[in-house]
Amino acid sequence: MNKNLISCSDCGREVSKNAASCPNCGKSMKTSPVNILATVVLLIGALVAVGFVIKSFNFSIGQSKTDIKGEIFISENGQNFPLETILVRAYQTDKIQKLTDDQIELEMPDVLATTSADGNFTMKIPNGDYTVIANGSRAVNKQIEYYHWKLPITVSNEEAKLILNNQNLSGE
Repeated sequence: MNKNLISCSDCGREVSKNAASCPNCGKSMKTSPVNILATVVLLIGALVAVGFVIKSFNFSIGQSKTDIKGEIFISENGQNFPLETILVRAYQTDKIQKLTDDQIELEMPDVLATTSADGNFTMKIPNGDYTVIANGSRAVNKQIEYYHWKLPITVSNEEAKLILNNQNLSGE
């Protein structure tokens, strides 16, 4: 293979690297300054978009995270009934404090966890003030009971336990 030849992007024939155009189809072989500028603008735009995605997911490279172990259950007559497969979300409190519940539902949470069948979950959260939100339901006597939790927590470097039960249900 001759190193001085390249393939034409239109017809596929081999063309000299020095040729201004393909002798077979006439396609220009030189990259115009407009194409270079467009490529640079697209690359910068892609980098900015990646930056926004990283920021929105709150990636904290090098920032320590604390394990928050949690449990969700409803107590009745001295017995605990775990609520399973609940999505538990944590938002930085200052990010959502002025939003309505409907607006919060549209926000990307800083941390997500799903409960196991026994109602347990673990979240790895960087230090700071957060609002933990969870919604659950269960069938009781052929009726569906719905539950909503919205609790403020402060995360420090110490592992913590978060209990969501009918003692701290949100009144919202």
